[in-house]
Amino acid sequence: MAHKQHSPGFLKIVDDAKSRVREISVQETLSDMAGDARLIDVREDHEWQECHAKGAEHVSKGIIERDIETLVPDKDDYLILYCGGGYRAALAANPSSELAHRCYAFLLVIQGRHDDAVRAAELARELDPLCLVPSLSVAWARYAAGSYAQAASECRHTIEMGPAYVPAIRLLAAALLEMDDIPGAIASLEEGRRRAGDHPQLLAWLAHARGLTGDETAASRLIAELRSIEDTRGTYVSPYHLAIAYLGSGSLDAAFGSLNQAFADRDPAIAHLAIEPRFDPLRGDSRYNQLLRLMNLN
Repeated sequence: MAHKQHSPGFLKIVDDAKSRVREISVQETLSDMAGDARLIDVREDHEWQECHAKGAEHVSKGIIERDIETLVPDKDDYLILYCGGGYRAALAANPSSELAHRCYAFLLVIQGRHDDAVRAAELARELDPLCLVPSLSVAWARYAAGSYAQAASECRHTIEMGPAYVPAIRLLAAALLEMDDIPGAIASLEEGRRRAGDHPQLLAWLAHARGLTGDETAASRLIAELRSIEDTRGTYVSPYHLAIAYLGSGSLDAAFGSLNQAFADRDPAIAHLAIEPRFDPLRGDSRYNQLLRLMNLN
């Protein structure tokens, strides 16, 4: 079986988690299990069913925080965690890391494991309930799962804590669009512009929403503003978000041109390509599937 390719950011989080746990050999594990150690397999259900270590007990990484006290009521018990490559076991052994759970939620979203992603994001928020970023991660996980009303509710909660927090304003608008509330999405983006100024990603999403109404003049003007921001301020305008702007007016060739640039730039946002519903108009095009293959997302 080929090894999975993980992003540098995810590996950095795992390395940080590993620095706080003790790794032991197979021989040490067998010796400790002969005593009072309990071996816990934190892989997914299908991996456990295919094969597992003799004497192991199963509770997957996605639910270990919820179920471990039922499985192991004595907090003084000696537990040894294992998975396929050491990553999930390291994260499971660091249950108090908000960043680890939030980034794990992001990885699960990309994999399409939406229920697990929501659980991981909610756990991250529980660990830091007043921080805007984990709060928004719950909204994003619900949005990616297609639960748009719940995503909108989570975005509003985040905006209450940070009225000028652009990512929450943008995601609220995206959720409203998927609920066929284009006027509400535009109102949200315009209010965000009033609060936060001409933020490039906000303008790109506003261009998309304006284009959906048939107002190509307004959409084109906003795209021109984005180009001007890049040229006059030297501000990087994400081609991924520019692709979203083009899609509102049905400019598929321009959207693909921007997505190819996003791939060349290693724009981190392009990881959302496979699960972002606004790219539905592209999914039947061979160029879309080619991009997914290039990123190993197909």
